[in-house]
Amino acid sequence: MPDTEMPLDLRIDQAHPKIDLCLRTFGVEQAAFLTACNPYSVALSASRNQARMDQLQHALHHEGWRWLKGAGIPHSDAWQAEPSVLILGMDPAAARRWGQRYQQNALVHVQAGHAPQLLWLAD
Repeated sequence: MPDTEMPLDLRIDQAHPKIDLCLRTFGVEQAAFLTACNPYSVALSASRNQARMDQLQHALHHEGWRWLKGAGIPHSDAWQAEPSVLILGMDPAAARRWGQRYQQNALVHVQAGHAPQLLWLAD
């Protein structure tokens, strides 16, 4: 299990050795960081976002995915941190489907040995 005392601070296009350790620990080569909160960047209440996250986690469990809980921390104080999940083993195509299913504009994909990449979903 990765050291849970130190968070995995993923930053787009910046390598982070701890993410590779995390992926190896769980026996996967890739993962997707996804939220169900604030569909298409429309702010919802905390309770509505939590209900959406519960739905996402239930659906992931139902389809056999493993995940770690996380939070998307914004660069601006104008937006709240969003509960998120790091879905282990998820490839970009599956990540795109899940992101679109939960009405997201973008998500983060990580591949062992590479910096996290932002995947835009909106047309």
